[in-house]
Amino acid sequence: MEDANPQRRWNNAFRHAGTFIVTLVVVLGAGAVATGLSSAIAARTQATDGPDPVPAALVATAFAEEQRGFTVSRRFAGQIEPMRTAALAFEAGGTLSRVLVDEGDVVSEGELVARLDTRRLEAERARLRALRKADVARAELARRTSARQEDLAQSGFASDQRLDEVRLTLAELEAAIAQTDAALADITLRIEKAELRAPFAARVGTRAVDDGMAVGAGVPVLTLLEDSRPTFRVGLAPRLAHTLSPGDAHDVIVDGQAYPATVTAVRPDLDPATGTRTVILRLMDGAPPFRQSGTLRLDERIETPGFAVPLTALREGVRGAWTVTVAQPDGSGGHVAAMAAVEMIHADDRIAYVRGTIRTGARVVVDGTHRLVPRQRIRLAADEPGLASADIGRE
Repeated sequence: MEDANPQRRWNNAFRHAGTFIVTLVVVLGAGAVATGLSSAIAARTQATDGPDPVPAALVATAFAEEQRGFTVSRRFAGQIEPMRTAALAFEAGGTLSRVLVDEGDVVSEGELVARLDTRRLEAERARLRALRKADVARAELARRTSARQEDLAQSGFASDQRLDEVRLTLAELEAAIAQTDAALADITLRIEKAELRAPFAARVGTRAVDDGMAVGAGVPVLTLLEDSRPTFRVGLAPRLAHTLSPGDAHDVIVDGQAYPATVTAVRPDLDPATGTRTVILRLMDGAPPFRQSGTLRLDERIETPGFAVPLTALREGVRGAWTVTVAQPDGSGGHVAAMAAVEMIHADDRIAYVRGTIRTGARVVVDGTHRLVPRQRIRLAADEPGLASADIGRE
């Protein structure tokens, strides 16, 4: 039994040693195979040609130059109006005898345009004139009687009582004549007021009544529009109205046509509804029809440092920010695209005025920025003009 146990132990030892050797051989073989495959793959990779480099993108650039401010062209809506407008009416009511003009007619200053029926006034004036003649005759009789009574009184044949009566009768008649004269003057004035005359040279706008109609006192009969000196009324922000003075020349745009105009007045008060100051400009002859809308174009200078760039140079960034692409030297004689963050101060349909990390002298890519990414190689076009001046909104 003791001899059999050592033999068994030797057999187990040989068996374990054989298993270990086989396992070691398999592991070493697998490692050798993996090493060979890696070397083959690396060799094959090195033998394969790499992709061609991406060609540099051709871009148009312009030199940036910082400016002290920019000019904004603003437009303000207004209306063409006559210099003077008058709604003509009679001071006293009556029946219209005749309206002598029609809408659109041109009238001169002092021209008769309408008349009331004055037959009743004429009759009253005739009555007063007859009454005055009677009073004048009686006064003449009283005057002669007074003269005779004075002669008789000097001879002692007339009493003082009779002389006083004659004198007072004459004074009463003279007062009656004066009263009649005043009544005649009033009738004459009322007859004159029954004629409506143009207060200035104008064109008839509205005719509100016709012949034979009864009109009350103050009821408009005709509207006159002075068309020799048309005006343009517009409301401006107080800061802009403050820059205008009478005599300044500007253009009023109506239906795309410019009409020369001159500032005649700048009202000192503010419109309570709009908070603007009213400016009145006088247009030359040949202006558009009254009540037509137009615009006044004014240039406003805003002083703040920045750069004027084309809208095509802007690219929207994150969180509402904006960027421009600039050409940055790459140290080997070429250029790469770099982004500069900017803040848009003002813009129109062509130009934006910005400020930010852009610097004077930088080459700003003016178009095609959406095709570029940071650090991309770019090639500059030969022509590199300066950026446009900051005239925002000008045509």
